[in-house]
Amino acid sequence: MADKGGGVLETVEAVALTSGFSEPLPIEDLPECVSFDVFDTLVLRPFLRPTDVFRYMESVGIVPEGYADARVKAEADARREFRREVRLTEIYARMGPEMQVSAEEVRTEVALCTGNPETIGFAKKLMEAGKRVIAVSDNYLPQKDVAAILDSCGAGISELYVSSEPLATKYDGDLYPIVLSETGLGPKDVVHIGDTRRPDVQMAAANGIRGVLYLRQTDRYFEENPWVKRYASVKGLGRSTIIGMDILRWCGALGSPGDDVHEMGFRYGGPIAVAYSRYLKSVTEPGSRMLFVSRDGYNLMRAFETLYPERNDMRYVHAQRILSYMFTDDYIPFGPLELPGRYSRSFDHKKVARWMEYVLGFFKEDLGLEEIPSGAEGLHALYNARIDEIDSLRRAGAEDYRRYVESFSDVEDLHLVDCTTMKFTSQRLLERMAGRGMRGHYYVSLGDSDLSYDAFKTKDRFVFGWKFVNVPEFFLSSPELPIVGWHGGPEIMKDPPEWERYRCSVYGGVTAGEVEYAKAMKGMFGELQPALGYDDVTEWSMLSAEPKGPYRGILDRIKWASAPDHSDWTPLIPELRDLPQMLKKTATDLISKMNSM
Repeated sequence: MADKGGGVLETVEAVALTSGFSEPLPIEDLPECVSFDVFDTLVLRPFLRPTDVFRYMESVGIVPEGYADARVKAEADARREFRREVRLTEIYARMGPEMQVSAEEVRTEVALCTGNPETIGFAKKLMEAGKRVIAVSDNYLPQKDVAAILDSCGAGISELYVSSEPLATKYDGDLYPIVLSETGLGPKDVVHIGDTRRPDVQMAAANGIRGVLYLRQTDRYFEENPWVKRYASVKGLGRSTIIGMDILRWCGALGSPGDDVHEMGFRYGGPIAVAYSRYLKSVTEPGSRMLFVSRDGYNLMRAFETLYPERNDMRYVHAQRILSYMFTDDYIPFGPLELPGRYSRSFDHKKVARWMEYVLGFFKEDLGLEEIPSGAEGLHALYNARIDEIDSLRRAGAEDYRRYVESFSDVEDLHLVDCTTMKFTSQRLLERMAGRGMRGHYYVSLGDSDLSYDAFKTKDRFVFGWKFVNVPEFFLSSPELPIVGWHGGPEIMKDPPEWERYRCSVYGGVTAGEVEYAKAMKGMFGELQPALGYDDVTEWSMLSAEPKGPYRGILDRIKWASAPDHSDWTPLIPELRDLPQMLKKTATDLISKMNSM
């Protein structure tokens, strides 16, 4: 795990210092000493549930398989037996010889615990004002280890009292007299601040000490983001990590927030990019060349190189669907095209008409065309009248594109990285042009193929609701405009529609946010990244579109291309008025999927 770098205090001034306290705490009115609880008050973890630190340790191989359940059970058994506070040694005494990894548990806690900028910032203000600041914790860890956690979080608090030493707790009230005796303070000389009502408020009051309830960051986060509760109801380490990191960002523990576009990228695009990057690392070998396909691999490549800079042989390559349509006969055959009957074969009639429109549009300038006919019959007549020129342009373009592909396919171990596939178009195109095979990797596969490939998620059945595909693609994609030609390289659309200009305009912030999230995950977990599953990150990304959330207005302006030449556009987040278009798109995709089987 990586060193967190103690950067928490850099953002203290950006956080309201008293917003989490149940009552005003003007510094000048406070007594000589202010006491703080430690966990969930001064210190936060990157998980929703504290015991998930054990599941994390097991999942990344720090401890043996079965450790997490054994560790939870051992603590429960020890507390049931002793009916008092327990020590870490007493917990591990109830675990088998292969589970004696208490040192690893402590090291992991020290590495992962993060300072709460709100309370640590307040503690700093108190010390600057000459107040005596101490920490009092109910915890099984030895005092020296809790002190190490506070030190790693930049708390700057040297006086610490932990229940595991005297085996007395705040919860039972018998730790407070010990603290008063050892500090030489009277009850009226202390205010205690903590996040749990009985030990931190009621039992403090029972000992004559004023107790102030601190409202947990987690509770306030769910109040402001109520739609996350439904997502959190499904338990698992991946979701616990995603929410835990989001809480740390929300409260300022992972740096100051940017504007809405940046934060949308950080919070909702970041987990997708990190999860898929971790998967890619697990299925590729060091020394292999990774080809991140335009446009779906743009943000993904930037997250991957942030997490794994040692894997430095990466290329961002153009293998858009339109290039396969133009330069191969996988979709559009060379030679004249027959236009099937409009009424007897409606689907095929429209498909062939679209093919001709794609080709004429791609080579419009080369053919000297001012306009492209709008009707199928006009397209048919023009296309077949100039078929020799068209085929010559397609073959010349294919040779030019082949040279482009050969420039980066000169190594033995080639891996193509894409987002979503149904027909494996980009892989077929690159393999054909390179004259050799390569391994394909996909975020989600909606079909099957005889090619060499794997997928983070394979969907065997057609799923209605293509926003679950398009939203992740949006977060992984790029600020590039569509390709409308190729002359020694891609030629981009010169006069894109307003929504496409807007889509491109937001990607600077989205990309920066996702890269910052990758840095935050690496800073928190180092090389031992927790696994975030496909369902974890895909369903999380859908929360970016919550109607009452801060980012819905951004996503409502995004449209997504559904045709190879970007002539058709669909809303990224469809509404009821988009139902006819959704049904048309779904029917087309379903037929395409059936034809690809």
